[in-house]
Order: sequence, then C-alpha cells, then structure tokens
Amino acid sequence: MEVFDMDYAEGGTCEKRVAEVKGKVAPVGKRVGLFSLFLLPSILMGEYKPVPPTLAEILSHHKSITRDFFLTEYMKATKNPGTAYKAYTALRRVRGKHFRILAKRFPTQFMSAYQCVDVRPSYLRKVDIGCILEGGLSYRTLYKLPPQDKRYLVERLPAENKFRQVAVLLLNKAYNTILSSPKWTRFFLQNYPYFLKPVFSKIDWKKYIKDAYGVVHNTAIYGTPYYSDFFNKLNKEIVIQTPDKMKWDLALIAIRKDNIPRAITLLKAIKNKKSKHYFWLYLLTKDRKYLKILSNFHRVNLYTLYAYEEMGKKFKLITKVNHNTVKNPPYDQFDPWSVAEFKRYFWKIRNNKPKLFELARQLDSPKSFALKAFVLDRAYDYNKNYFLIPPQLYRDRNTSFRAYVYAIARQESRFIPGEVSIAYALGVMQTMPFIVREYGGNIYNQFDYGENVKMGVRELKGLFRSLHNPLLVAYAYNGGIGFVRRRVLKNFHWNGKYQPFLSMEIIPKSESRYYGKIVLANYIIYQQLFGKNITLHQWLEEQRRKERSRLRQWKRENREVAQQEEPKYQALPDRWKKVFR
Repeated sequence: MEVFDMDYAEGGTCEKRVAEVKGKVAPVGKRVGLFSLFLLPSILMGEYKPVPPTLAEILSHHKSITRDFFLTEYMKATKNPGTAYKAYTALRRVRGKHFRILAKRFPTQFMSAYQCVDVRPSYLRKVDIGCILEGGLSYRTLYKLPPQDKRYLVERLPAENKFRQVAVLLLNKAYNTILSSPKWTRFFLQNYPYFLKPVFSKIDWKKYIKDAYGVVHNTAIYGTPYYSDFFNKLNKEIVIQTPDKMKWDLALIAIRKDNIPRAITLLKAIKNKKSKHYFWLYLLTKDRKYLKILSNFHRVNLYTLYAYEEMGKKFKLITKVNHNTVKNPPYDQFDPWSVAEFKRYFWKIRNNKPKLFELARQLDSPKSFALKAFVLDRAYDYNKNYFLIPPQLYRDRNTSFRAYVYAIARQESRFIPGEVSIAYALGVMQTMPFIVREYGGNIYNQFDYGENVKMGVRELKGLFRSLHNPLLVAYAYNGGIGFVRRRVLKNFHWNGKYQPFLSMEIIPKSESRYYGKIVLANYIIYQQLFGKNITLHQWLEEQRRKERSRLRQWKRENREVAQQEEPKYQALPDRWKKVFR
C-alpha cells in the first residue's frame, strides 16, 4: 500500500503541517497538549456559536437542508404558535413530521388540520369524510386498515372515488377483477405487490416488465416461496429486456436457488458492469480474468479490496492534503451555514474541472481541508482514494476501535464537521438529534470534532456491547439496532457457500446494504494505516471462526433442551439446526 501525505493538484509539496492555535505554529513532530487539541475545533469554528439562533437569523440564510434543520429545532422550542407556523411555511422541504410537530406543540391551533391531512387508523372515524376525498388518506394506510374500517369507507365514499374502489377490491380479494384490468394490475403491482402473491403465476409478466422490477425490490416478498413462480416466468427473452438492476437482483435469486448457470448468464447480460458484477462473476466461475479487471479499478470498495489482495496489489492512498497557503478560506468546514453555502456552490460547478481545482486551491486551509478533499475527489472523477486522518478527530489505544471510528466518520461525512444530512443527522459522525438529547448533549454544539465524536463513540460502544461485530454494528448505526435484530440477524451467515458475501447482498434496506460494505472496506484500510497487519481475507476468516466457535458452545449448552423441546428446536435458524444433524 502506497500512502501519500500530500495532494498533487496545487503545485509543490509541504513538509510540515501548520496548526494555528491561538496564533502559534506547532511544527510536525511536536506534541500538542491535550487541552489545546481539544480547543482546536472550537477556535477554528469562526463565527458560528453553539446557541439556538433566532428566527430572523435562520431566515437570513438561503434555503437549504441546514436551514430546514434549524427551523425544525426552532419549531420544537418556541412557545409562540404564530412564529412556529412562520417557521413551518419557510421550510424548503416540508414533511409530515413538521406538521406533526406543530400539532403536538399547539394542539388547539393545529391538531384538527393535521388529522385531516394525515388520516391514521386511530382517528379515521373522527375526521370529516372530505379530508379523505381531498387526499388525506394514503394508499399505504388504506391497506393496513382492518376490514371494518374498509367497510366504513365503502359505505361513505362516492362510487367513483378510487379509495372506495381499492377498498372493495381488497375486501373481496378480487384477484380476477384485478388481473382482467391492466390498470388495476399495474396499480397493485406498484402499491400492493404482497397482496398479489397468490396469483403471481397467473400474471403475464411480459406486459408488466417495468413493474416487475418493483416487485423484485419489495422486501416483503423477497426470498418467499412466491418468487419461484415469478422467477420461472422470466425466460431468457424477457430477461434481456429488463434493466441492469433487475438482472442483478434476479442473479442473486438464482444464486440463492443454487442455479449458478443462470446466475452467470444474468451477470454476463448486464450491459454496464460495476465492480460487484465482476466480483460475483469471479466467485461463481473462479476465472481470474475477472480479478484482473477488478484490479484495474482505482477506487477502494469491498470488491476491489478483495481483488487487490488476491492479485497482490496495493492501493494508492492519500491521507493528508495541503492546508498551509490560505488563512481565510471562502468556506469554513466547522460552520454548518458555511458548509451549506459550499454545497450550494459546489453543485453549480460540479462538472467544471477548472473551477473545481480553483476552488480546491482556495480551500487550502486548516479550516477547510475536508472540503478541499471533497472537491478534489470530484475533480479527479473519484479515481483517487482520500483516507484523511485528522489527528484531532479521535484518540484511542485500541487501534481497531480507533480505525472503526475513522471508517464511520469517512463514510458518514467525509470528515466535514459542519455536515447536516437530509434526515438532520449532525456533524462528522452524523449523530441524530434524538441521540444527542438522549445522551444529554447540546444539539447546537455538534459541529466540531469534540462533542459530536463523543456522542458517536458512545453510540458505537453501546452497539458493540449488543452485536459484537463491526459489520453488524455498521448496519445498526445506519438502520437502527431494531432493524438488525428483526431483519438482518436471522438471514446473516458467515459460513457457507459464497458467505458472508451473499448475506451482505440481500440486506433488506439498500442504503444499509451499501453502507455496511463501504464501512467494512474503510475499516480494513484504516487498521492498516494505523499499523495493524491485517487483510480483508484474514478478517473474514476470523469472523467465520468466531461463528463456528459460538455454534459449538451453543451446541454444548443447549443440545438436551433442543432435543427435548421439538417446537423450540424447529424455530431455530437453519444454520443452528445443522449442528444437530
């Protein structure tokens, strides 16, 4: 692995890092006191102050996700319904939760209006029927209504109303009526594919090939026996017409059904192949030409990391960028408002390479080094690997855990402390506001490396105590520990054919699926950067060994119980039943 300290875009190299702490320069190699190190982010934050801004201060900024976050927090804090409503109307992107905040904070003024625009089963019969006619009821809520509530709607809605017609079809399970109408077939495939499971074999998939993609991605159906009918209906001629994403999903289904020839055919039919497609072609065929193709990819991810290790190659990594030529950059990474303006400008010039490089030169400062790396990544078409190591981010004697914190921070925010996500996750660790409040933190003080990393580390340690595995913790950090317990653990295998890669590919939530693989690759790279001699192959083998050990221990402790209590034995995961066969 080749590690580069500096960036090549700005001309020249630098042999020292400039750290401005109260006007003093700390040369490389000189220890910076812990107190000064802790204060550094706050000193660099500039004008931003970790206190609740006034409504006027919030409205003085351009519309952005950051402004929406501050408006949402203002709505939660203010005692004036008038100014709360003004904040609501100023939102760039209005969601149901915003109106819900108004209704809970000021029920007298807003509760009846909220119930009208967001009709729920608990108060369906209390709202005026006009609310439903105006679209206050969603199709998702309609599907979940008990039969008596569906009949209530059928009795009160006019015959031509679509909600009434759908309720009648659901109540009567009118499969023949649905399948005889292309309009209704398409509607149910798009909105209620799970309802049509019993008649999958009767659907003419040639007519609904575009809608079939949505069915493949429906997590309620994924992996159920009903897939057999759907899968067998899609012959070779139909598959050729499907989008690449659907070919990929069908290939995974074929692998799970142990139909390897068909999986290979589907993967080869994908027109725009990515690293994961070549990786799986290698796993299925053991043809090393696919490894050679993967080894020509420059970007670090789980698949390329595996291929580089197999081929004995090393990635070129950039761990630092120059930050010593500009004292007052145009954007400050520690100020959420400044980061919002940066993203606004970056979006305008994202396809203009000369302007991107010029912006990178302007960001050559300790106040904006993470923004600079972000810009350069785009300017180089994402062909370079920036694995920054901000020394003030986190210190820990446990090299593995320190590497894991850096792996999470890189994926969550690219080390930009002023980042606010579309879900209002905050700071370098993208901590959710409710987590900050639960841990007693200041919601407005999450935009430096200090408190935000402290909150993120505390959450990670809690997840490790429950799940004990870096990959599972990554899924939980992204999707919640409840999601991992309900949807991931029961289908995740470390041992077995194509495992654990196949388990990684069928994680129900696409965002968590992608997130876990990226964090795992980051984790391995950062361990190597911090001096630990480990590879992805070694780490995976260690996890397989740990699972085998846990199963043997479970066998010793529960053999008699499992054999005596047959119902409980049958409820065990399949991989545990194998222990007793």
